[in-house]
Amino acid sequence: MTTEGFAGTPDPREGSHAWARPPAPGAFSRLTAAQCERLHEATLRVLERTGLLVEEPEGLELLRRAGAEVDGARVRLGARLVDWALSVAPRSVTLHDREGRPAMVLEGRNTFVDALPNHDSAPTRRC
Repeated sequence: MTTEGFAGTPDPREGSHAWARPPAPGAFSRLTAAQCERLHEATLRVLERTGLLVEEPEGLELLRRAGAEVDGARVRLGARLVDWALSVAPRSVTLHDREGRPAMVLEGRNTFVDALPNHDSAPTRRC
């Protein structure tokens, strides 16, 4: 993870977010742009005040170097850091099958939800 450009980015709350733009004509949306904005702001408050638990030491170090507040396994993310990360995240991700062949492209409204009922019994492997 690189944080180049983060410190000089404007406060993201000063303007509208690309993800909050209205859906394409004819597309269904359960939330209005204003509702998306309210949801995002509420999420930012939770990430900044409550934070989240990160149990991977490498992840903790990456987040610390990026400017997150790290207290043991508790990580609190400021709004500017979250919005910076969203601004540099890839707009498209390709999932591959176990043989390494491209299986699905996640972009736009194309999403994936893992439907395994019990993750504790599912075999895992480190990537």
